[in-house]
Amino acid sequence: MLKLFRYITGYITVCFSGENCEEILNLCAKHSVKLWNLRLNKGKIIGNIRAKDFYLLRKIRKRRTVKIHIINKKGITFKTARYNRRFGFIAGVALFFVILQFLSSFIWNIDVVGNNYIEDNEILAICREIGINEGTKIKEIDTLKSAQSMLIKHKKLAWASLNIEGCKLTVNVTEIKRANEDDYQNVPSNLIAAFDGEIKKIDVTSGNVLIKIGDTVHKGDLLVSGVIENQSSTLFVDSKGSVTAATKRIFTVSENFNQTKNIKTGDIKKRSVIEFFSIRIPLYLGKESKDYISREETLDVKLFGEKLPINKYSKYMQITEPKKVIYTEEELLEILKNKLQNNINKSGLDIIEEGEMRVDLSSGGITLSKQIITREDIAQKQPILINSIN
Repeated sequence: MLKLFRYITGYITVCFSGENCEEILNLCAKHSVKLWNLRLNKGKIIGNIRAKDFYLLRKIRKRRTVKIHIINKKGITFKTARYNRRFGFIAGVALFFVILQFLSSFIWNIDVVGNNYIEDNEILAICREIGINEGTKIKEIDTLKSAQSMLIKHKKLAWASLNIEGCKLTVNVTEIKRANEDDYQNVPSNLIAAFDGEIKKIDVTSGNVLIKIGDTVHKGDLLVSGVIENQSSTLFVDSKGSVTAATKRIFTVSENFNQTKNIKTGDIKKRSVIEFFSIRIPLYLGKESKDYISREETLDVKLFGEKLPINKYSKYMQITEPKKVIYTEEELLEILKNKLQNNINKSGLDIIEEGEMRVDLSSGGITLSKQIITREDIAQKQPILINSIN
């Protein structure tokens, strides 16, 4: 602790030389001038003295032959001495700490933890609705009340809590489990038809099968019942299995002969915006009057791995010009055929047979349609609601 104090106040390493240099030690003791780390080196005395006592030392050695040489200066006093006349530097350092203290009273960034199927943007949107955003004063946030408000705002949240660590707000959430087939395990259920079709294969491990191969069913028809009647009782079971059917789907596309298309000119413009504590500062002037196709990029500013409340948004705009195009019947027909086939391929269906393509020609354009026969599992689980009678 004494070493730290001496470093803060500053001290000087001095060398005493000359005839009877030991006399200086007696003078220092007489005038309460403290010396430490004294040592003798080739007839010279070397030691440390406090900076404020050094000026006194020069007075008490008057009319004596002892010479004093400064070897080294140490301490904060000497390190900051060079800046004593630099008011701007000192003011800048002081202003920096004032601004840092001021900014530390706000939320810098918000993290969402615990969500699986709810997007972060949904949670952050709710935070904005209840008055919490980057730039919100920390003392204005009631974490308990805000968490309750989030549960009221979003019906898919089962639990929420807000934790503030420094300038970082962490939103912890637990979602309500989504309803799916796993939720109906061991729950009485039926299997119904999800689409119209002709039954091709039945593979049921539980439940009362009400259809047979070759039957034609419509969407919503009961395929397998979870109610099994016995002579003495009624048993409710969880129907399980698959029912494969041949289904019919119709794909349709249409376009006009006369069209207006946006053609890329090759001119690309960039517009950037800096967001600081939810305040957006545009780095451009004016607005783009021409049509364009855009894509956006977001750059997060981080310091030591932590996100700062500064974001840079850049929009790249590819300028387009409207151009009128008139297609012939052959040209438009070829375009529509490719478009129709792409839609069928993207469907991901197990296609058994493709029907003939139907072409409907009008004065304005062409409509293409095609019927396809697919093979798919049409069994859809439906829980049985049982009303208990007391």
